[in-house]
Amino acid sequence: MKASVLRAVGAAVLILGLVGCNGNGSVTLPPPGTNAFNFHTITNIGSIVDPTNGDQNPYGLALVPLTSGLLTAGDLMVCNFNNTANVQGTGTTVEYIHATPGSTVHRFAQGASLLGCGSVAVLPDDRVSVTGKIADDVVIFNSDGSTQTTFSGAPFNGPWGSTYANSSTKPAIYVANANDGSLVRINVTGPSTYTTETIATGFSFNGGAPGNIFAPYGMTYNPANDTLYIAETNSNKLIAIANVSSVAAGGITVSNNDATFSGPSGSSASVIFSGAPLNNPLGLTQLTNGDLVTVNSSDNLMSEISTGGRSVGTLSLDSGPAGALFSVVAAQSAGQQIVYFNDSNDGTVKFVGP
Repeated sequence: MKASVLRAVGAAVLILGLVGCNGNGSVTLPPPGTNAFNFHTITNIGSIVDPTNGDQNPYGLALVPLTSGLLTAGDLMVCNFNNTANVQGTGTTVEYIHATPGSTVHRFAQGASLLGCGSVAVLPDDRVSVTGKIADDVVIFNSDGSTQTTFSGAPFNGPWGSTYANSSTKPAIYVANANDGSLVRINVTGPSTYTTETIATGFSFNGGAPGNIFAPYGMTYNPANDTLYIAETNSNKLIAIANVSSVAAGGITVSNNDATFSGPSGSSASVIFSGAPLNNPLGLTQLTNGDLVTVNSSDNLMSEISTGGRSVGTLSLDSGPAGALFSVVAAQSAGQQIVYFNDSNDGTVKFVGP
């Protein structure tokens, strides 16, 4: 994704650039004392270009929890937004890859229902939910790659970002629509049964063409406090919806460029951070320390923001053209915090860590 405008990041925020590369492909990051993340290497897992039709430009990213069907616990699910000619929004494939450096990508699913694949979410039983922005649908697959359920038409309107919320009371897939700024909850009521309801409307969006879509995208859910966090690409905000499982259909109306929330559950929503270093933020994940991590479309920076609204620091993940970063997933490896991310500048999935 290439953004048309670059914004300067505030001088008060320390920007940490890449400083070197060693022989095995890991990138050396800044030394201790200058790195708020305590991350010092970027490791390339492998190419995510589809091995059959050449689809590229990885957007969605999610971790696999179980070993079942085609998938192994710890695998990474990724979808490709572009075709082999790199035409924006023409990709139709979902891939999986073992999260080990040097791994080979495998196709999970392909089809017209995945056109413009924007995001993936994996359920606890390895069902895989995929948004097709251009196809205008949401497809749920079994772990063997077969299609279980397809949602098309209302309430979906350019389904874009998504996440699975492992709520103890209302497990659900949350989907943000890029064409109208609405937030839909797909209630997971059984192994193959679902209901849908639109719980929020009015998020800002730019109506941009593929490759320049700014709307609510990145989402992450904290089951400890039943809070859904949302990265609003268009308005450079991080938004929290507390007690999200209790928000009913039509519960929240968003206005004033994502700054005002009304409706029966309007008080549940709040802006927790706005402005720099956010620069068209896309993917969103939560670290074990509770802080949120997002990545910018417009400058390839990863930002750490506390849920209390404090900017902790930023880190450059790609020194090439802007628009390299899209989705992120936090994880633990050997007891240490790492963050997986996809990099469209070279068509790979990587992780940054100690």
